[in-house]
Amino acid sequence: MSSPGEYLLDAQNKRLHIKAIGEDIAAKAPQKFSGHPRFYKILQEVLAPLHSRKAEAYEGSGAHYANYKDSGQWFTTNDGAVRYALMRLQEKLKRVRNLLDGAKPGDESVLDSLDDIAIIAVIARILYEEINV
Repeated sequence: MSSPGEYLLDAQNKRLHIKAIGEDIAAKAPQKFSGHPRFYKILQEVLAPLHSRKAEAYEGSGAHYANYKDSGQWFTTNDGAVRYALMRLQEKLKRVRNLLDGAKPGDESVLDSLDDIAIIAVIARILYEEINV
């Protein structure tokens, strides 16, 4: 299993420094980011740690996104893992709509579901890149 990486935000200069597997990506190609500063704080303080915790639980064997790839085998196309991720996105979107319409949240809030949607969308992109690059 790879290390979860380190995500550092320089809010004043709007720079996101990502240190993954001992390599500082931002040092290679520093980039100044525009947009709302909360976007970068959410990436650093919410989404990166959440993804790391869930990845550790799902990827105990060290195989990245094995749960998506295994479930994707039910599809007859080579992009089954991507299609499975899209199904998960649809499920989460439906949950958010239901919560906004007044459904009881149970153990997952609107924010929890939105965080999952953001992470699953990136996972879908990675899975798509793996079969199309």
